[in-house]
Amino acid sequence: MYFQTANIILGFLSIFATAYNHFSVDESPILRITSKNYDRHLISQALQKAYEDVFALTPNNHALLHLSSNSKINTERECIEKTVISYYLRDLKFITKEFEASECRVNTNNKYKSILQPTSNIHHLFHSSSDNIQIQLEASLMDEIQKSKTLGDIEFNQFDSLDYSLECLIGFQELAQVKMEETDIQTTLEKVIQIPAACGFQKIQSSFEGIHYETVKIDLPVNGTFY
Repeated sequence: MYFQTANIILGFLSIFATAYNHFSVDESPILRITSKNYDRHLISQALQKAYEDVFALTPNNHALLHLSSNSKINTERECIEKTVISYYLRDLKFITKEFEASECRVNTNNKYKSILQPTSNIHHLFHSSSDNIQIQLEASLMDEIQKSKTLGDIEFNQFDSLDYSLECLIGFQELAQVKMEETDIQTTLEKVIQIPAACGFQKIQSSFEGIHYETVKIDLPVNGTFY
């Protein structure tokens, strides 16, 4: 069964590699964030991280202190309201990941074998998130991939066939654990933050051009198998 699964994965990888060679990356953003459609605190957090990255601040020297220390309220408002955060798809590739799908158990009974099964619905725990931005990025990426002519046949989150009835027999003094091998499409995004002059970055570094770049990776689950 495991070798059959491996062959299926290898076949999928071959098909995926061929399709990806013809996948065109759209220059329009996957997601765009401004104060008009997202919470101002989220933008403030992004600016704080950008400030720390650009000026290599220490963990105790937070960007928010610099942004607000010598500025008026209206300047702070302009800084937040004119900031634009955009995410662009730059690359994608096939990957496999491994998760622990049960407890790790040792059989201490010398008369009987122990039975180990996957933890019920554990695949939901691997992909639960309370991050609204990540959730929206995942949804937008899946939609973008499925709209493409080359990768449109790929379906995500295909976990209905996971065999939760799988039983692993553990002999005396044997250590065992059920694991799940998952097939993902890993996407690489470029996060572009357009930072207005009101945020004060140029006051510290006159050469700063008002744009900060970050790399974000999002893994999109396709399917998985227990072993």
